[in-house]
Amino acid sequence: LSSELGGAPLPLPRLLRDAIRYAADGIPVTASQAAATVAKQHELAHQPGFAATFMPDGEPPREGSRFTQPALAQTLGLLSEQGLDSFY
Repeated sequence: LSSELGGAPLPLPRLLRDAIRYAADGIPVTASQAAATVAKQHELAHQPGFAATFMPDGEPPREGSRFTQPALAQTLGLLSEQGLDSFY
């Protein structure tokens, strides 16, 4: 994959490395994320996967808590190891 700045192409594992780490280790929940989840939870709770992904422990995440996405980390890790064609 080529760099937009004209540098050498970066390998896929390097491109995905930070995203995998953030998904696995988590990021702090922002005030806007917490508020949006609370505001939309009744509309989205019945959507497959929403609660499991965005409401761990069955509750909207609190501001400042750590939001992780282990399934996303696993998927990105597989793509990093097996290449993008493995997605389908």
